Amino acid sequence: MYKRQGSIFNSSLGRSGEYLTCFYLEQFNCKPTITRSDGFDIIAEYKQKIIRIEVKSSSQSNIRRTDFQFSTARGGNRRLLTVEDCDIVALVCIPFMHVEFIHISQVNKTRIRRKRSHFFSNGLEERTWVKSINRME
Repeated sequence: MYKRQGSIFNSSLGRSGEYLTCFYLEQFNCKPTITRSDGFDIIAEYKQKIIRIEVKSSSQSNIRRTDFQFSTARGGNRRLLTVEDCDIVALVCIPFMHVEFIHISQVNKTRIRRKRSHFFSNGLEERTWVKSINRME
């Protein structure tokens, strides 16, 4: 599907995921800004609150399976993301151009898998955004 070219591919994939996430955040009346901060990729203002969002992108499903895999680990020791890192994780499925938002308290593994069909769920972005925001209140 996509030809891997080392870090050039990875940074391009990451940027694409960040831009797509910002596109959806704009639809929810957020004011997103892509940042180069440790721990999160986007800072968004939503209803006068600041929300830190870590973007995790996947470009292709596992060849042997029908799922997409997202790494929710950080650093060389691959530690699990925590509330110290971000508030919300955005899982971006690049080929289908969809995003699932997950509150950080729901991230309990260093790898998250999602079936391809999951990204065709009606209203995925809005439904998961609202659910994540509600967990913050």
